[in-house]
Order: sequence, then structure tokens, then C-alpha cells
Amino acid sequence: MKSCYLVLIFLLILSNKVTAQLPLESDNAFTVGKDMFQLELCNSICKEQCPDQTSRLNLSSAVFTYGLSQKNDLVISMDYGIGHTVTQCESYPFKGFYDIKLELKRLLIEKEYFHSSIKTGLSIPTGQHERGFGSGKVGYSLYSVSTLTFNHVDININGGYIRNENLICACKNLFHFSSSIDLTFYGNFHFVANIGINKSIDIGHNENCLFNLVGFYYLLGESNELSFGYKNESSSDLMSHSLITGFTHRF
Repeated sequence: MKSCYLVLIFLLILSNKVTAQLPLESDNAFTVGKDMFQLELCNSICKEQCPDQTSRLNLSSAVFTYGLSQKNDLVISMDYGIGHTVTQCESYPFKGFYDIKLELKRLLIEKEYFHSSIKTGLSIPTGQHERGFGSGKVGYSLYSVSTLTFNHVDININGGYIRNENLICACKNLFHFSSSIDLTFYGNFHFVANIGINKSIDIGHNENCLFNLVGFYYLLGESNELSFGYKNESSSDLMSHSLITGFTHRF
């Protein structure tokens, strides 16, 4: 049971590892610009239920982006979680830092109504995998990110492969597909919605996890954003709910 508990903690963090426009899971294809910095702070309150246990997680994330050039971004993300897992007989508290993720995002196509980028990622095993905080090995990922831009509407399409090298008996070959829509209202207010599918990290769980998200973000001038979202992820024997709040600052 303890090993299942450790895998479940990592499953919770994995669903939040994709760096994107807050509060979405799907990223857009744009870059921040040469010598520009962006800091994204996010807090997610998650509850996950499966037949024999329930987990709660408060996850705090920081994502730092630096514009290496007009078409290349360096992205560094880190997470800290605190929570507990409850079974029929026991309760396991947990807290700690997770693996650090490095990404390089390159804008390949830049047209008036269409942008396309690729993101290559590297997961550094800085977390304590024996306690559930990370994988214990270096992993990597490759994502394709496209954005269609219309009048007051952006549509983002993401597809990715994650090589999840690990020491916790989790699935190594993972994938992610998602699409999101960003609608602009009254200039500074944006409504967002997101749907997608993630390959389950649990070797014994053959189903894929479907997710949907709704939320908004509000522009506080040119340099700051506030965001809020609700995410639901489910399969036949798993259900999770997350409330997401975020703040973005560009400088």
C-alpha cells in the first residue's frame, strides 16, 4: 500500500508539470521576446479519489521564463507540495519539493493567423523519489505547440511525448494531447477553456485520463495577470478536482 501511495503522489504532480498560460494546461506558441523575463506563481488545491484511497494536495509552483532571443525561450519550473493520502486503515502525510524541469521553447512558424513552436524538456531528479517527490531519474519530453489567432479568439493545440524514466515502477512512455480556447472580453478579461487526454502513469491502469478545465485571467496593465481555474480529470476508477489560482509578472 505504501508503494501505491508514493506513485499516487507523483501522479498528482505529473498532471501539473506542463508549463502553459495560466490557468491552462495547454500552452500557446508565443515567446516572451529577447531579454524579457516572466515569472508565474501558481497554487493548486487538488483532491483525488480512487476506490481504496483519497488524496489531497496543496501544490505551489513557480515558473521562470527568459527570452534567449526573439524566437527562443528558456523555461525553469519547480514545485512544492503538501498534503496527505487516506486509506481505509491509515493516513500518510507528505510534503516536499519535486523534480525541477528545464524547457527550451523555439518558435518555428510565425504567420498573421498561425504560430507553431516546439518545446524540448529535461526533468532533473532533485526531489526525494523514495518519498514520492519525483522520479529518481533524468527524463525528457518533446511537445508540439500551435496557436490559431482570430479576432478576439486564440485556439491552442498541443501534442507531446514524455519519456518518464523513474525508480518508482511507473509507466515510462507517456503522451499528452490537448486543445484550449482563449476568448477576449472587454479588453483585459479573458475566458479560457481546456480539454485533453493524458496517458496514465500507473502501470496497472491501462485507461487514459481525460481532463477539462474552465477559468479566466485578467490583465492588470501590460505586465501583470491574475488567473483562476477549475480542473476535472477522470477515468473509470479515478476522479480528481483542482482549484487553480495564479499570478504572472513580466519584466
